[in-house]
Amino acid sequence: MTDETKRDESVALYVSWDELHRRVAPALGRDSFKALVKDKVAKAGFPPYSDSWRGFYWPKVKEWLDSQNEVRTDGRVATTAEAVEDGAESFKHAPPRRKARVQDRPEQPRILAGQPGHPRPHGVSRHLHSVASGRD
Repeated sequence: MTDETKRDESVALYVSWDELHRRVAPALGRDSFKALVKDKVAKAGFPPYSDSWRGFYWPKVKEWLDSQNEVRTDGRVATTAEAVEDGAESFKHAPPRRKARVQDRPEQPRILAGQPGHPRPHGVSRHLHSVASGRD
């Protein structure tokens, strides 16, 4: 067991700024960490520093961190389904299902409205129309 592991298992209930920094976010700079904690104390309900005990109450800090990271009381991370569980599903207010049926569609215009070889509606046959327009 390393010294670091032993310190994490210590029975101290109140931890100093340095110990809190080491346990929570050692990769964050010391000044940045202090500023972040002070902001969280003021705005997000992070447990405050106790002047009389000269430290942060670790169990409360851990509880706050767990709640912010959606960790359940048994130490497992809550899934979306577990976090939103609100009882059995009820669809009594949903509209009743209707059987699927073929829907009527408006009549589509026909591509070939005329018969081959017959004049078009404006009086020119298809063959002459293509010659007159310059297309072969």
